[in-house]
Amino acid sequence: MEVQRTIFIKSNTIIASPMIHRLVNLGVTESLKIEEAQIVRLTNVLALFPIPVYLFYIGYGFFFNQVFSSILASSMIILTAISVRQNSLGRYGIAKIVLIGLNGFSIWVTFNVFNIDYSVLSSFLPLLLCYGFFFDLEREKKEFAISAGLTLFFIVSSFLIPRQLLYGIDLAPADAELSNLLHLLFSFVLTALLVYALFRFTRITNSKLIVAREEAEKYSKLQSEFLANMSHEIRTPLNGIIGSSYLLQDTPLTHEQQEYASTIGLSSNMLKEIIDNILDLSKLEVDQIQLEQIEFDLSETLKGVAQMLKPTIKYKPVDLKVEFDQG
Repeated sequence: MEVQRTIFIKSNTIIASPMIHRLVNLGVTESLKIEEAQIVRLTNVLALFPIPVYLFYIGYGFFFNQVFSSILASSMIILTAISVRQNSLGRYGIAKIVLIGLNGFSIWVTFNVFNIDYSVLSSFLPLLLCYGFFFDLEREKKEFAISAGLTLFFIVSSFLIPRQLLYGIDLAPADAELSNLLHLLFSFVLTALLVYALFRFTRITNSKLIVAREEAEKYSKLQSEFLANMSHEIRTPLNGIIGSSYLLQDTPLTHEQQEYASTIGLSSNMLKEIIDNILDLSKLEVDQIQLEQIEFDLSETLKGVAQMLKPTIKYKPVDLKVEFDQG
């Protein structure tokens, strides 16, 4: 695990098979946050779940001489591969539109082509579950709206548009009854698997977030302790410099030497204030900082800044003047 300002996760999956592991993690990068990475994985899982069903209908179509079923299922596998590819390229919103749209379309076509009852519409249930977990509404509002619009169209039109309007396949009563049972079975199995995946991923995500938060808090504490220790360590020699500059100013010096010694003392005090501010920053991270209101003389502060810069610009073609209104 890598802990930075934003906590990231490299890998996590509920699948043990190396090949399935790679498929589930397609599109997951280190730049994604934990929650974002899990959404990408869930999208891949949604794409993988129906594959066995599509393969079954390909065989079913060939076995019962239902070529349309085989063609439709084969098309779904191709479109699923396209969706997974889009996900692997980081086009997460497009992948979800294609994936949810094609699944809704396959259900709609099956219902409107074959002489089966409304049991096939139960397959919309897994799709409806996706909307609560698969979209990042902060970034994918447009994709969410398009996917929801497609799903709503397919559901509503199934009740409004006459069935077998353009093309129809009439199954034998026994085959139609078997198809109804299979659709119910597959829809409930897929729903159960999807719910399991959602709960499993949610639990894993929460556990990873807890670990990441603990690591971040530990890192922040170590950083604060380091800053505090370094501030104290720097103060020790700095106090020696400040004290020596004061002692030097009490010795017989020329006017120019007196200015140099004064600049050393002033610069050292300013550096000490900066170090104090660094220590205050470490206190701020642990909510221990106390704000203070201190009066200061603006004119003396400006004079001090000018005096500190004077040695630096002495041998440069620069003239530094500080003027302010005495009133």
